[in-house]
Amino acid sequence: MSVTGADCDPWQAHVLDGALGERPDGRWTAFEVALIVPRQNGKNFILEARELAGLFFFGEKEIIHSAHRLDTARDAFRKFEYRVRSTPALLEQVQGYVGQDPWDRRIPGIRTGAGEMSIQLANGNKIQWKTRSETGGRGFTGDLIILDEALYLSTEEVAAMMPTMAARSMEGNPQIWYTSSAGLASSEQLARIRERGLDEAEERLAYFEWSAPDDADSDDIDAWYIANPGMGLRISEEYVAESEYQAMEDEQFRRERLGIWAPLGGEQTLSAGQWEKQTDKDSVADVGSIFFGVDVTPSRDSAAIVAVAVKANDTSKIHVELIDYRVGTEWVAPRLRQLQDGWNPRGIVVNMAGAAGTLIPEFRRERLKIMQITSREYLQACALFLDRFRTGTFSHIGQENFSEAVVNGQKKMKGDSLFTWAQVDPSIPICPLVAATCGLAGFEKKRKPEGTEKVSKGWRIIGL
Repeated sequence: MSVTGADCDPWQAHVLDGALGERPDGRWTAFEVALIVPRQNGKNFILEARELAGLFFFGEKEIIHSAHRLDTARDAFRKFEYRVRSTPALLEQVQGYVGQDPWDRRIPGIRTGAGEMSIQLANGNKIQWKTRSETGGRGFTGDLIILDEALYLSTEEVAAMMPTMAARSMEGNPQIWYTSSAGLASSEQLARIRERGLDEAEERLAYFEWSAPDDADSDDIDAWYIANPGMGLRISEEYVAESEYQAMEDEQFRRERLGIWAPLGGEQTLSAGQWEKQTDKDSVADVGSIFFGVDVTPSRDSAAIVAVAVKANDTSKIHVELIDYRVGTEWVAPRLRQLQDGWNPRGIVVNMAGAAGTLIPEFRRERLKIMQITSREYLQACALFLDRFRTGTFSHIGQENFSEAVVNGQKKMKGDSLFTWAQVDPSIPICPLVAATCGLAGFEKKRKPEGTEKVSKGWRIIGL
């Protein structure tokens, strides 16, 4: 990275040196590289250095950087793009760059649109940033494949990729990187990679992991340093002590900051498999039974609106659909007014003790059909949501943001029998799940006795 004016930390250089060893025939010693380290230590800097070397110096023709979430892929692209645009020796190699303003958005070799995030050089070398959902199950192929957020990597995704990479290895010199923080209970594929990495007989996997011992005390500062190679360089003790240790649940802190893995196969409150079984791409809502649930994240950086209704032509099912999900909160009241005028919902449900409760004065100014629920009613709705989930009562159209929020929800007990939703992964908001739970509270409270509802043919609500 010296060409860009940035230098590696010692631990980052150690990873790159170990990952880029060569055999006598010039091929990589490691076909696969795995890096498991807690967040904010500088993992992405390592990936950026590896990708820059591959694109500009190693002659790798096709590089793919994949992530589970679009915003993660987009963030990685923007940082890489900034590095290239601000380094003349790199920018001059980009396709279509002929000395114009480095920040000109019309340089042909730099594509920044929603449909493609990529940088292509004049010699044809190209790097792309994608989400794994974009492959449609076909898998990736290239000279360098980065699988970031590998804790969400599925067995099927790896199985789809390996045959094409194996074929490429016959003629080229490909390499696959898996990068992640410590695994979740559902991270079966990453756990397999870890098991292989700990096996001394595994010769073509370079495995790097930073984690504290499983029995480490959460408040042991020495354990913080063991698990975080960037401690004191990129992360301060004060930040960990005041902003993480005090704020996080202990289990969450141990995984996120100490790198201690969740027990594989542990209980997942809302399993991805069960949610997927309730997908119906053609599901539509009965327009006479719609409730809108609203939620705002605790940090107030985004909000969600979810529709809950009887499924058209099947009164035994509950249609749930993410209608709108955006940053900020200023858009919520006017958007609900628009939805109310267009769909005449039976109610707009808000947990008055939640973050969305602060918007109630704005909702009243918009003359919305507000249905306020108490904290206890919300907790009861969480239990109802879990019951309906387990019995397969829901019907949804498979929206990625909605599904991601649902399966990231876990129970956090409030007393002996009631619970609220909490995040499994703190980086993934559960705002849409909470909004759906609020909507369900109103739906169940006002639902007519079974057999008395008149169901229309149904309509798909166009939310975005």
